[in-house]
Amino acid sequence: MIIVSSMDTAGHQAFAAAQVASTGSPEALAALLSVVGKGPGEPPFLTVICTYDSLGMIWDKHYAAWRARLTAAADYHQAHGHLAAPATTPIGAWLAEQRHLATRGQFLPSRAADLAAIDPHWQLPHGADWHRKYHLLRAHLAAGRDAAALTRDTLLGPVKIGSWLHRQLTG
Repeated sequence: MIIVSSMDTAGHQAFAAAQVASTGSPEALAALLSVVGKGPGEPPFLTVICTYDSLGMIWDKHYAAWRARLTAAADYHQAHGHLAAPATTPIGAWLAEQRHLATRGQFLPSRAADLAAIDPHWQLPHGADWHRKYHLLRAHLAAGRDAAALTRDTLLGPVKIGSWLHRQLTG
């Protein structure tokens, strides 16, 4: 689509709604340009300002909803380091639905790529619980904690992370 602005007869840029036209069709744009300067009150010339795409505007409400949820997923990932949000939360329920669609082959590759750009493991190949515990332990160690100090009874919040780690190393 193209945004077109006209000049009034005094040469001033006119952005009034009646003087701005948009079109995605080359034929419609040609028809719009064919009336330039042909009669009284018609613009002496038109200027292409930009395309809708270059403005980054979204004109499809379903795509806008997708982008909003994708942004929420990116925010969740930024805060937690993974996309294993509990399914009892709005973002977790949405992510679970995206995984379900992907598993059934009903997911657009571009949307899978969007989620993979946030987290390559968005489909949780080891399960949500494993990913949550892995990232909890990872954050614990990244904070400078000593891995050798972990025992089977070590708790991080309500999670027995030491027991979980032992199962990972011995199972």
